[in-house]
Amino acid sequence: MKNKYIWEDPKTVYINKEKGHAIAMPFDSVDDALSGEQSKYKQSLNGKWKFFWQRGLDNQPDGFEKPGYDVSNWDEIS
Repeated sequence: MKNKYIWEDPKTVYINKEKGHAIAMPFDSVDDALSGEQSKYKQSLNGKWKFFWQRGLDNQPDGFEKPGYDVSNWDEIS
């Protein structure tokens, strides 16, 4: 019997899904890695981010990628 929906096929596992991977976090020593503490190199990206949405690449704000660019009128996203 043919499956009615593609997600019912057990061979289909990667539709709109990232393939499995391992995250490697650096530590200064083996003892630090085995301590159970977080790596001092881990940086959270949680918080508020300034966000400017536009359709396509035409008419981008000049210099938006530079540190000091005024983004005070941009929206914020979490």
